[in-house]
Amino acid sequence: MTITTSPGTPAPCDSTGAPALRTETTACTLLGSWRAHHSAALGAHLQFHGAPPLPERGDRSWPDRFAAAVEASGLTGRGGAAFPSSAKLALARTGATRRPGPTMVVNAMEGEPASGKDRALLSCVPHLVLDGAQLAAAAVGAPRIMVCVPNDRDDTARAVSVAIVERLGTALAAVPMTVVRPPGRYVAGEESALASWLDGGPGHPGSGHARTWR
Repeated sequence: MTITTSPGTPAPCDSTGAPALRTETTACTLLGSWRAHHSAALGAHLQFHGAPPLPERGDRSWPDRFAAAVEASGLTGRGGAAFPSSAKLALARTGATRRPGPTMVVNAMEGEPASGKDRALLSCVPHLVLDGAQLAAAAVGAPRIMVCVPNDRDDTARAVSVAIVERLGTALAAVPMTVVRPPGRYVAGEESALASWLDGGPGHPGSGHARTWR
C-alpha cells in the first residue's frame, strides 16, 4: 500500500480538510527517494513522498479509516511469511484500551542469513520507515515507538538516530521514538524474545506476554 503522494504533488484531503488515506499503488518504489536524491535527509524524503496522512487532533474516526485502508491494500510483511499487516494492526488495537497503551516496536533485528532489507531501508530511507511507525502508533494509541537495531549495526543505528533528530519539533514526531540496541543474534529478533528483552528479561523466545505487549 502507498499512503504517500506521488512525487511533487500535494497531499490530497478528504471532505474535512484532513489528509486523505490513499490505497492505490503509485510509481514510487521503497528506495525511490534515495535513487532520486541520493540522500536520506528529511527534506529529500518529503520532496519525493510528501507528508504522511497523520490524523488531525480530535479526529476519532481516523484509526478506523486507517485500519480499513491497510486491510484494503493487502499489505503484508516483507519477510518470508508475508503475514498480513492488517492482522497485526487488529491484534495491537485490541490492547489499545490498556494504559499507558501498547508500545510500537519496529523490529529491524534481521538476523537471518543473507537478509539485508531492513538494513537497506533504515540506512537509505529511514523516514519512510518512521512514517509507517508513526501512522501505526497513531492507529493503536501507542505512547512510544522503539526502533530495535542489532548492537552490531552501528551504521544503521546512526542513520535512524539522525532521522529521529531531524523530525523533532514537527508533527512527524508526534509519538516519541527511541533507538534500542538488543544483542545482534537471530534468536533475539524473534517476536517473543524481543518483547522479553525490552521488558528487561532474557532475549529468549517463548515469553507468553509477547502477544499482548506488542
